[in-house]
Amino acid sequence: MMRNQLILALILVVLFGGFSSALAAHPTTNLQSSVKEGKMSEKDLENTISTLKGVFDYESFKDTDMVIEDAIENVSLKQQIFADLEKYCPPHCILASNTSIIDLSLIGERTKSQDRIVGAHFFR
Repeated sequence: MMRNQLILALILVVLFGGFSSALAAHPTTNLQSSVKEGKMSEKDLENTISTLKGVFDYESFKDTDMVIEDAIENVSLKQQIFADLEKYCPPHCILASNTSIIDLSLIGERTKSQDRIVGAHFFR
């Protein structure tokens, strides 16, 4: 999953929403199995887990440089997410969607700056 790849890159990964603790637990479980299989050290596991942050509001995005949305393929949901992100992210922040089927201009219809929206589809 894209989330796991970003976590392994040791960049700060912010998991948003009511399920953020559950989302953070899934990659942690995967990483723990990597330790058991000898593919990763305990120290690497600790360093990697330290890059996860679960949040419940968009205020936490005020210092981000890039956001990658990975919501279900639902136009109105994605439009709302991007409209909300635009309010809280700094003007230089790149707003990326992991969509594979929805036109980016449609996703950005409720935003004021569609030029910030890019596609970043990661294959699963």
